[in-house]
Amino acid sequence: MALFNDGSLSTIADLMNYETSILDTAGTEGIDTSTKLRLAQEEIGEKLLTFLMETEYNGWALRSRERRHLKTGLSDVVVTRQLRRWHTFRTLAMVYRDAYNNQLNDRYQGKWQNYERLQGEAEQSYLRSGVGLVLNPAPKPAPPTLSTTNGPTIAGTYCFAYSWIAMDGTEGACSDATTIALAANTQAIVSCGAAPHDISGWNVYAGTTADALSMQNGNPLALTDHWAQSSPLVTGNPPRNGQAPNYWVVDDHRLRRG
Repeated sequence: MALFNDGSLSTIADLMNYETSILDTAGTEGIDTSTKLRLAQEEIGEKLLTFLMETEYNGWALRSRERRHLKTGLSDVVVTRQLRRWHTFRTLAMVYRDAYNNQLNDRYQGKWQNYERLQGEAEQSYLRSGVGLVLNPAPKPAPPTLSTTNGPTIAGTYCFAYSWIAMDGTEGACSDATTIALAANTQAIVSCGAAPHDISGWNVYAGTTADALSMQNGNPLALTDHWAQSSPLVTGNPPRNGQAPNYWVVDDHRLRRG
């Protein structure tokens, strides 16, 4: 699973699963759905950070400097189905709120109020089911850097991506792919970026299209390694979905005393 800071929690496609005409409405009313997705995530992030600092490890009884998430932020929060649904409903509520304020249209008001209610219910459901956290976050990396060298290659267009390996051996989400057109006898050299804290290695993925990548290395590569394209490409495992939670922080509705 992706982590909170890896990118948008949900997408325009998720919004359209509930409102097929959302793009038409947004276009008519001059609303930028991408901006609303970002703002909704920022609002959820603020609520989530407060929740974690108040509840984790009996947080209310701790001095602020002892609270882990005051330093780490939301870098270890796993994006679950429940969190994605909360974000989707929160975004839809924001879109229809703005649409209503533009036109004072009762139809928009009804949708705004409905999605406001749904996002509140989704928030409570998510916090009660638990916020999933990883002990050793492996964030989604930036796309790889490519260079070329002489070597045996089948001419064509290739896509390359990579993922980080955390110190505990778990693999994070794969980067977006970088595409390159290669002539015969020209190999791609793939380089990873600067590794975040507590990252032990990386895996490289390649394919002829960005949606059909497979792992090319047998064992994780060292952070100082570069990877040279083989010919033909290896048919390995596809990219993983990211890290699963190691533990959960749950809203138990108990009053904590400071």
